[in-house]
Amino acid sequence: MSRISRPGLAAAACALGLGAVVALTGQPAQAAPPALDFGCERIAWSSDGNYHDRDDIGASAMALALLAERGQQSRLVHWDYNSHLGSSTASWERDMVTATEGVGGRFGYDVAGIFRNSQTNLNAAVTHLRSAVDASTATNQLCLVGAGPMGVVYRALQGSNSAARQHVTLISHSDWNNNHDDDDNRWNLADIRRDFPQVKYKRIPDQNAGLGTGGGEAKWSWMADNSDQRLRYVHNVVNNIMNKKGDVSDAGMMYYLITGDDSGNANKLRTFLTAPGSGRVSS
Repeated sequence: MSRISRPGLAAAACALGLGAVVALTGQPAQAAPPALDFGCERIAWSSDGNYHDRDDIGASAMALALLAERGQQSRLVHWDYNSHLGSSTASWERDMVTATEGVGGRFGYDVAGIFRNSQTNLNAAVTHLRSAVDASTATNQLCLVGAGPMGVVYRALQGSNSAARQHVTLISHSDWNNNHDDDDNRWNLADIRRDFPQVKYKRIPDQNAGLGTGGGEAKWSWMADNSDQRLRYVHNVVNNIMNKKGDVSDAGMMYYLITGDDSGNANKLRTFLTAPGSGRVSS
């Protein structure tokens, strides 16, 4: 878990190397994708997308593409979605199915084994996440991303193995998600930190700065005709289905988990997904 406490290390090294190339040649070099720098053996994700804000729709699709980029799908052991409990919008729920299970199937994830819809079966979502928590050990640590209200996460931690909780790190970037407790969500981050003090907590900077609505949908236009049909599918989810000015801010947490860089932006994600060495040919 040492990397979790040193955000940005891999990105800084990458930037330093690029600066050296420019100094020697006078020409900017094509950025190389950052090295993998996982701080956990396993990843769990809890997202909403079914009420208040549609940004989880695009962010989910982008996050899944990022993790699959180097064949790391097996690290993802749980993903619950539609986790805004109580009030919900049915059409948004369906869009989240597309953004998670639809994208996951195209990128080779074990869809049936990973994804749980908190609206159609809350108990299944909670017990599945609790099992991931209980499997955590010093050599099999879990990074749990809170990309929505914390109600499902709190319920999963209830009744979990207290000895396993010390090997779980909860990661977030959003005060809204951390503090939201209306409807049936009930518990927020403060409740988790009070009732489950063994769980580590990592707050990274708000990812809206680099991956929010700034630049609009145009920042993802390169994906529209990419040679990889899976990236074209992600583009459709982000720009057409979500339709929220290209906001994939929660995906910055996946980029952080993969690289250690907590300052993701559209250019960095494009480099990660398309540059030589990324496993995909740029279009």
